[in-house]
Amino acid sequence: MNKDLQRGDFVIVFCEELQAHIIGQIEEVNTRETRFKFILYKYSEAVPQVQYFHGSFELFRTSLSYTEKLSNVQQKVDVFKFKEFCLREHPTKEQPFYLTRQYYDVKQGKFEPEVEKLPSCLCERIINPDEDNLVLCDSCNEAFYHSKCIIESIKCNQCQGIIKFNTSNQDISAEIELQRNNSSKAFEMEQEIQQVNKDQSEPQQLVVMERRKSGVDTNKMKEIWTKMQQEKEQKMEEQRRKQQKQQLQNSQQKQPQQKALQTQKKDSQNNNNNAQKTYQNLSVQQNEKIVNLVNKYKKYNPIGNLVGIEKKRMEVREKFFEFIIYGLIEFEVYENELTEEEKKVLTQDIYEIARKFAVEIEQTIFNINNKSNKYQLNENYKQRCKMLFSNLKDSLNFSLRRKIITKTLKAQQLCTVQENELYNPQKQKEIEEQKQKLFNRDSINLNENMYILKTNKGEEIIDKTEEKEKENDNMDAEDNQKNSNQSSPTNDNIEEENNKSKSENLINNNQFQDIREAKGAHIDQSLVDSLLNLIGDKAKQRMQQRLQKDLPNAESQILIEQLNTL
Repeated sequence: MNKDLQRGDFVIVFCEELQAHIIGQIEEVNTRETRFKFILYKYSEAVPQVQYFHGSFELFRTSLSYTEKLSNVQQKVDVFKFKEFCLREHPTKEQPFYLTRQYYDVKQGKFEPEVEKLPSCLCERIINPDEDNLVLCDSCNEAFYHSKCIIESIKCNQCQGIIKFNTSNQDISAEIELQRNNSSKAFEMEQEIQQVNKDQSEPQQLVVMERRKSGVDTNKMKEIWTKMQQEKEQKMEEQRRKQQKQQLQNSQQKQPQQKALQTQKKDSQNNNNNAQKTYQNLSVQQNEKIVNLVNKYKKYNPIGNLVGIEKKRMEVREKFFEFIIYGLIEFEVYENELTEEEKKVLTQDIYEIARKFAVEIEQTIFNINNKSNKYQLNENYKQRCKMLFSNLKDSLNFSLRRKIITKTLKAQQLCTVQENELYNPQKQKEIEEQKQKLFNRDSINLNENMYILKTNKGEEIIDKTEEKEKENDNMDAEDNQKNSNQSSPTNDNIEEENNKSKSENLINNNQFQDIREAKGAHIDQSLVDSLLNLIGDKAKQRMQQRLQKDLPNAESQILIEQLNTL
């Protein structure tokens, strides 16, 4: 049966995306890929704005289209127009056939043509195809009427010959003829009633109306006439109430529909932007190839009318698919740089490779970040996807796309890897250079009293304050020597000698503390060399004590060994 399917056929198909049996009209058949594209026709029970005149076997054409396997086709069905449907016997569930007369706009929730433009009966109600005793008009051969309404409408001879009806029900025709005769009599009696009322309104003229030989009671006919008018008014009032109720329901449904329209507009804009964006390191033909493959993915994996978490996940997979395709196209550009193992990827179907990677990466991120709640996207899921998107679309980051395609970086690792490890090589190099500059600036934190002196041994840091202190110490030593010859040592001389011994330690505790706090607990060899130039050999023991106190045992032991080797 699948080989006989042609464009325009109506079929009942099981849609894997919607997980339901639906009816669609075939738009395109791809026998090579054993798939076909079809336009969705909604059942009347699936439309929220269904009206009283919509039948149980009525379908509505929509703008939604899906792609499905040919093997999922259940059976072909017949879909007729309104006239052909009504001329047939009523369908059953065992032998179904359908009709369609309106288009349903899913986005705006409206029907086309509108209700006012559909043909109606004499009672001003639109025909429901499920109703019985429908009569086809002979003059136009298109309109249908209720047989009851036709019988009630023929009240005078003026209506005869204007409308001719054709029906297989002879009883209805006989009843129509009988009603015509009775209606002509009623018209004559109505004229008499009007004449009597006119004569009674004239003064000085009293005319007693004689009964006709037929014996028809004019008072009774007047009561019947008023009763018919009241019934007509009641029907109109009932119809008006139904319309008001329907308008109220539509207004209540309007707000969520507007929100859905806004989200659909945003989605369409995003899709257009994605289709228009290009990658600068690729040629125009290669960019067109990416766009065509992305459109193919959207065609066979449509978002359709999905909402909520499933819609977001499908959008994430589309983006991952696009970036993986981008990397596979780059494989063709940089083929000379690839290894023999990596070149094997070019012999495979890049569409299937990208599709599998996209599903695997998204599924892994979702499972890891949504363990507690499978019905709501976790914030970690969103942040991780944004991080990967920003790095995968980077034209300089071919190395990241290469790692993913060659499975050097697996989907599980993409969920836990640090962001700086995802950067392109150029950006990573710049960050390392900045770190080194900051480290050098912090490790050699020169103030106004320091300068660098170039010698044959290399650069040495000289502190001006230390030179001044040495000169002052020498001068104080000479003065003390003179004073010692003249007088015995006093308490003041003892304090000066203590200060002099302290000044021999060239370490400046404040400077050392500032440097250590600027860099934290991580002190490497360059910082040790800089400190040795400042402090000299006598402060080595004090520095070892400070390292043992401030750092963990492992780090302090390494730095102490480095100090001892100097």
